[in-house]
Amino acid sequence: MTLELIHDNGDEMNFLEVGRLIKKWTLGEEPLPATHAERIERLRLTGMHIPDYIKHVDIVREPMDTIIIALPPVEMLTDAENEVDGLEEYDITEEYERQINDRTGKLEAKKFLLFRVGEYSMSRCR
Repeated sequence: MTLELIHDNGDEMNFLEVGRLIKKWTLGEEPLPATHAERIERLRLTGMHIPDYIKHVDIVREPMDTIIIALPPVEMLTDAENEVDGLEEYDITEEYERQINDRTGKLEAKKFLLFRVGEYSMSRCR
């Protein structure tokens, strides 16, 4: 079982849009949704598909002096390990190229930062 981070139109997840949303929440430019249902709906507005089995979205404000370690569900980790068993290499998705690099060969620093914020904030072991 994996969390499919994809757009509702079938494209891979756009972490840039999620990063923009998380920046707004972090800086107080947009209020944090009060309920799990509101959080799910707000994430869906970025184009994110959230499977029906996801019922809760917890938002944690990480203080500077704390590291928060989010453990993945056991079945998600074991499924991911089974998928890579026997692979010598792991192909990196073209989504990085498409979203960050825009095929120019240059990385736009602020765009890359927001992409990484979105990716690290939303990633689960998969």
